[in-house]
Amino acid sequence: MATRNNNTAFIATHPGEILKEELRERGITQKEFAASIGMRASHLSELINGKRSITIAIADKLQQALDIDSQSWINLQTQYNYDKRMTANCKTEKSATIQVSVDDASIIPDLKRAIGMLRGVKRVVVI
Repeated sequence: MATRNNNTAFIATHPGEILKEELRERGITQKEFAASIGMRASHLSELINGKRSITIAIADKLQQALDIDSQSWINLQTQYNYDKRMTANCKTEKSATIQVSVDDASIIPDLKRAIGMLRGVKRVVVI
């Protein structure tokens, strides 16, 4: 699990989860819906379970069937991909915060360079 703005925990939500909830709210079975949009039921199941991505072609079919803008589906997929990447980075990245008081701002670039040379430091931020 990662955090946004280091405050709120989040888990990336695949657009398939949203589709599943939408079908449930409308009382449509996955099998019926797959047939109505010309998709194999197994492919729809994989999409709903996060094993397939929403492509432009699928987003267009969802728009026609559910009257939910295809761009919204693409945006959901893009956000999911981004969140997954950020979550993976948070899990693998080891970080530490070093607070330093500097009276002379001209030494900040040298300070950042020196800290960056330490083993395992991937990023240096001076606040």
